[in-house]
Amino acid sequence: MITCQGKEYWIFYTPLNYLPKFHMAITKTILLMEYNPLDYFEVPFNYIDEKYSLTVDNGIIEVTLSEPCDIVPRVLRKEISNRIDLIFNARMFSKHERFENGSIMIQKHFADGKVSSDRVIEVKPPSYFISSLFSIFQFV
Repeated sequence: MITCQGKEYWIFYTPLNYLPKFHMAITKTILLMEYNPLDYFEVPFNYIDEKYSLTVDNGIIEVTLSEPCDIVPRVLRKEISNRIDLIFNARMFSKHERFENGSIMIQKHFADGKVSSDRVIEVKPPSYFISSLFSIFQFV
């Protein structure tokens, strides 16, 4: 309790992690990926599914989810990656030219007009690291 100008006030300490968190509603979730060469497709390619719509054009793969979400499930990201691989492998078969895809960037568009971007980087441990761990635990 503190006194200010002759009045007593009770002060309650609340740690920041106990304060209520107010999240703005996400209106749109977009996954973006770059590819090379930029002219790999002569015309824009579109694919529409019940979960997402996919557009390939001018070096950018843009996937707009049907339902906006805060965290894109790994299963859905894998499904989208498999669809992109299928499209690009079919194009490689007809064009006889290699392609290169970048990592996925997830954009979340909020109701107040702000955009949040996250880069998805998946790292796989090297096989020699796993085999060396196995040999260490084998003798323990």
